[in-house]
Amino acid sequence: MDEATVAAIAAALRANAALARDGTPSSSSARAGAGASTSALAQEAYDKLQFDYPIIRAQALDALATTMRKALRVNDVDGMRACALTTMVVRGVTEGAQAGMAGKDVGSALDARDAAADVKDDAVDDVRRAYQNLCTVICVELPHSVLKMDDDDAYELLRLYVPDAEDRESGEAQETTALDDVDDVRAALPETEVTTVVRIDSSDDDDWQPLESTSTWFVPPVGDSGRFERMSKREAVDAKLHALVGELIPSRVGADALKTSARASWEMTNAGDSVLKLFEACCGEITSEARRALRTIPLRVLRERWARVPIGTFGIDSGLARALVALKFDVVNNAVDVVDQRIALELLAYLCVQLGADTIGGCGVDVSHASISATARSKLWAHVNKAVPAVTIMLENSLRVMARERENTEWQDSVGLNALLLTYYVGNANAFSAQEVGERLVRTGCLRAMVNLFISTRTLPFAEAIRRALLLACFSSDAVYNFVSQVPTALDALTAAEFAEDGMLAGHGAIWPAALRQDDADTTMSRYFDYFAEHMDDEHAVMALQNTLPLLRACARASRAGGRPLYVEGGPVTRALQRVYAKTTEAVLSTTRVRNELRNATLPQVDDDDEDKKKNVERPVAPDVEKRRECIVDISRTLKVLISPSDDAVAGRKAD
Repeated sequence: MDEATVAAIAAALRANAALARDGTPSSSSARAGAGASTSALAQEAYDKLQFDYPIIRAQALDALATTMRKALRVNDVDGMRACALTTMVVRGVTEGAQAGMAGKDVGSALDARDAAADVKDDAVDDVRRAYQNLCTVICVELPHSVLKMDDDDAYELLRLYVPDAEDRESGEAQETTALDDVDDVRAALPETEVTTVVRIDSSDDDDWQPLESTSTWFVPPVGDSGRFERMSKREAVDAKLHALVGELIPSRVGADALKTSARASWEMTNAGDSVLKLFEACCGEITSEARRALRTIPLRVLRERWARVPIGTFGIDSGLARALVALKFDVVNNAVDVVDQRIALELLAYLCVQLGADTIGGCGVDVSHASISATARSKLWAHVNKAVPAVTIMLENSLRVMARERENTEWQDSVGLNALLLTYYVGNANAFSAQEVGERLVRTGCLRAMVNLFISTRTLPFAEAIRRALLLACFSSDAVYNFVSQVPTALDALTAAEFAEDGMLAGHGAIWPAALRQDDADTTMSRYFDYFAEHMDDEHAVMALQNTLPLLRACARASRAGGRPLYVEGGPVTRALQRVYAKTTEAVLSTTRVRNELRNATLPQVDDDDEDKKKNVERPVAPDVEKRRECIVDISRTLKVLISPSDDAVAGRKAD
């Protein structure tokens, strides 16, 4: 170890001691840090990351990220070897980048000094951002570089990284945000024996601390690991890539931030572009299925980012377009891999639910959706518009095999997925495009497939998306209404018992007469809502009402786009909704009173040693009462929006 490295380590140790003792960095250590070179700071961070729970300055972490990023971009093999990836480095960086964990030890030291509260908050935020910056390099940019290397260079770069079973599963266990799962990644990897790495520092003495050293004391050389020794270099690199990319989750690279900010790690590190490039590289791996299967991991990061912040650099405009191109989502020529097509459709459906839940009847009032701009929805709508040919093909194929595959869950999932996209498509069409959308559905045969699937599967749980798509399309388009109103079997299906007031599809039964433009539509709808109001003590009626109100609001939006009001303002429906609102207000008060009585009730005295008797007297109905109250509060909140002259006036108010 040269003198400069020794001096840097000594300065870092003095800074750590001052931080733990005083709660803030000493002035001398601050001056030393300011004058330290980037290489010395990088070495400081690298050395400290070889230990558990390191306390590292943000400047040192940024310096290490800069050094590694520069070496990767210019393919500097010597520079990459100087900062060789190790198991402890990966573990320390991923733990530090995890939201709520970064700066934990820094915060513990600073908590001892109340006067340093402001400094603590800033320090923790800076350290977390720096860890996320470094995690972007290690879990995104480094794997991207490895994909472009030959096997020898890649094997040497990852030689000291020996993930054990816990490391490989940590990312997936902490955050389940994959598109479906990453089983396809595991299936593509070679089957190998899992060997747990035994660390040299294991000891019964919890106070034992190893001396700092540049040697890799913390893990045996990879050659001593039997499972990697039995692999070829390509297989070993692929296995390590799987473990390394598997550590990539949204919160570790700043993708979970709810707002854009110049100081946010996602923007400062240009993480969006880096993750997109990794995704594109994985999609382009046509010779290695193991590497290609990794594409869903960076994609889950992107989709979570787009769901939280749809507009911005590499948002759903340019970013989603790049992702769909990488998946070869060429629906015009239908030249697309079946698996990639399914991934693309699932991605679009997920974003439709996240960005347009209230427009498809998925929720009544959700304050978190208030910030979603019309621009974001329109940009997503443009992508869904391009997917309609693929949706049509898949629905027609589903219709052809329905008799054979009706009970197949994969077939049901496919129908529900495509119908959900159509629900968003017709529910978010504006007044200028609504009629054109309906005409396109009729012209392409998509509507014919929808109607036939509706007739055959209307009572099945997975068919809710089909029911909603067809209902919203009838409201928004004259062409769809004309088609559906001339299909006798569809009209007969709507008269079934399931669509009656006490039926399982009562909400649809209340609204369909308006969609079919019947003269007594308002009277019929008001009758259904009066039934709900009179049966607020019936759990089935309450649940039906809770599901009906968001759907009613989505239909009102679609009917406005189609140029026709859903019902007459101030007429029978409005008065019925007001009566329901009065009943829900009474129900909220009564359930609140019952809940409070149960909370304050004195439990019967029982023998302290008899645990079974204790469980029998712990108010088993209390959770049911609370759930019922929450359901009624949600109904009341949605009703406020429906009966208010302006949605904005009540969207953020509390119901109770």
